Amino acid sequence: MKKVLSLCFALSLLLAGMASCESDDFSSSPSDRLSFSKDTVSFDTVFTGQASADQRFMIYNPNKKALRIQTLYLADPDHSGFIINVDGQSSNRINDLEIDAKDSLFVFVRINPSGSGQNSPQLFKDSIVFITNGVMQHVKLRAYGQDATRWSGKLITADTTLSGTRPFLISDSLYVAPGVTLTLAAGTTLHFHNGASLKVDGTLVSNGTAASPVVLRGDRIDNLFDDLPYDYLAGQWEGVHLTAASTGNSLTHTIIRGGNYGILADSSDVSALKLEMHNSTIHNVRGHGLQATNCRVEAENSLFTNARYACLSLLGGSYRFLHCTIANYYIWDLREGSSVNIRNYTGSSKENLVYYPVTNTTFTNCIIYGSRYPELLLTHTFNKEEVATSFECFFHASLIRSKEQTDNRFTDILWSEDPVFRATGKEDYIYDFHLDSLSAAIGKADPNFSSLLPQDADGVNRMSDGTPDMGAYEFVPALKEQN
Repeated sequence: MKKVLSLCFALSLLLAGMASCESDDFSSSPSDRLSFSKDTVSFDTVFTGQASADQRFMIYNPNKKALRIQTLYLADPDHSGFIINVDGQSSNRINDLEIDAKDSLFVFVRINPSGSGQNSPQLFKDSIVFITNGVMQHVKLRAYGQDATRWSGKLITADTTLSGTRPFLISDSLYVAPGVTLTLAAGTTLHFHNGASLKVDGTLVSNGTAASPVVLRGDRIDNLFDDLPYDYLAGQWEGVHLTAASTGNSLTHTIIRGGNYGILADSSDVSALKLEMHNSTIHNVRGHGLQATNCRVEAENSLFTNARYACLSLLGGSYRFLHCTIANYYIWDLREGSSVNIRNYTGSSKENLVYYPVTNTTFTNCIIYGSRYPELLLTHTFNKEEVATSFECFFHASLIRSKEQTDNRFTDILWSEDPVFRATGKEDYIYDFHLDSLSAAIGKADPNFSSLLPQDADGVNRMSDGTPDMGAYEFVPALKEQN
C-alpha cells in the first residue's frame, strides 16, 4: 500500500512538473506581441447584399515562446458586415487561441454589406481586435459597398433610358423587344452574371462620353489572384446579340469587355445600317470580337482587341472601318485564326457553297496587328478559283501584319511593320493600344480621310501637324509622362 501511495505521489509530482513546464512555454510578457502580414485589409468596391470573395492575412508569433491570444473579435460586426474565419473557426469572437513560437495562423475575411440607399459607393469599416497578455492590437478592415439595381430575365417592352446613377446587375439576361429602343446614358454600367447576355430584337443606343463611358462587363468585381482581377478575364458573361430584326444600333464611347463574344450581329438587309460604332471598344473575349453576317456596319475611332478567334469575323455584308485599331494579344487560351477574317461564302464543296456577297467594304487609316502571322485572312476563292459572288474589300493607308500583297485591293500599306503599342499585356495584364514614340504608324495615315474624322478616340486633334497617325489614337509625345 505504501508503494502504491509513493507511486501516486511521484506521478502527481511529475504531472505537476509537466504542467509547470507547459505553462512556462507560453509567454506572459506584454512585450511579446503578435505581428501581421497586413495592418489593413482593403477590398475593392463590392455590391451590397452580396458576399465578397475572401481576402486573407497572416498572424505571426515571432517570439521564442508560444502565445495565447486571450480573445480576438470584430469591433462592430452588427454594422460593418465583415465576417472572419481564424484557424478554421468562423465567429465574431474567438477566445483562448494558441499560436506556437515562430508559427503563424491564417485569417480569412469577407464582407456582405447591407444596402446603403445611396447611389455612390459607401465606406464600410471595422477592425479585428487582438488581446494578448493584456496588450491590445488591431488589424483594420475597409471596403466600399455599392448599391445596384438587380434584374433577372428583364424584358424591355417600351422605349427606356437607363442612367448611370447606379450600376445594373443582370442575371438570366436582358431582352429588348422588337420595335423598342433601349438607351444607355453616359456613365451607365451593366454587370452581367455568368451566362447572361444582352439580346436586342429592337434597337440599342449607347450614349457614353469620353469622361463617362458606358461599360458592359461581367459581375465579378473581386480578384482571382492578388494581381489578377476577374474583370481582366474573358468569358465572364455572354455578350451582345443583335438579332436579325435589330437595326439602327449605335455605340458611342462604349466599352464591351470580358464576354464569350463581343457583339454577334445576325443577317439583316444591308441597305439598313445594322450598327455604328464611335470611339468604342470591344476587348478581351473568348470567341469573336465582332461577328457579323450579311449586314452593314460602320466603325470609326474604335478598337477591336484581344479575342481567342477573330477580333473581326465578317461573313458577307458591307463594312466601313476608319481609323480603327484591330490588335490581338489574347493570352487566356490558345489563339486560333487571324485578327481579321472576311469571307464571301460558306460550304465545303463546290456544290453546297452558300454565297454571302461582300460589297463596298473599306479599311482606311487602320492598324491590323497582333501576336500571330498573318493577322488578315481574306477568303474569296474555292479550289483557287474566285467564287461566283462579289468581294469588294479594299484596304488603304493601313498597317497590316501579313504577307505583302500587290493586288488593287491594297494601297499605301505598311506590311508587318511594328505599331509599337504602349502595353501588350506583358506586365500585370495591362493593355494600352496608344502608340509609342517608335511606332511605324506615326504620320502614315492619309490626311484626306483623317480630315473627315479630325479628332481621335481621346478627342485629340489628329490634324494639328498635318501628318495624322494610323489607328484610333494619335500619338501624343507627352502622354507617357502624363500617365
